[in-house]
Amino acid sequence: MTSVLVLGIFGRNDGTPRPTLQRAMGLGFFMVGSVVGGYLVGSYLDSRFGTAPRLMLIFLFLGIASGFLEFYRVAKKLQAEEEKARKR
Repeated sequence: MTSVLVLGIFGRNDGTPRPTLQRAMGLGFFMVGSVVGGYLVGSYLDSRFGTAPRLMLIFLFLGIASGFLEFYRVAKKLQAEEEKARKR
């Protein structure tokens, strides 16, 4: 059972992760980073211009939208690659 689990996560017998797994992990970091980055930029601009929570909320929502847009883009690309691999 352990070997099946390992082969499901890792693509090769040498223990290197599959490119799909690497992209998925990178995508998670991007989503979190875009939300945190949007919050930090908005908070900084709010403190600079005295606009209270307005810019923070705007940039927070832009970060969330950016994260989901990137998720959608990568998911479509991975789906196309898997369909291409199945046809071979």
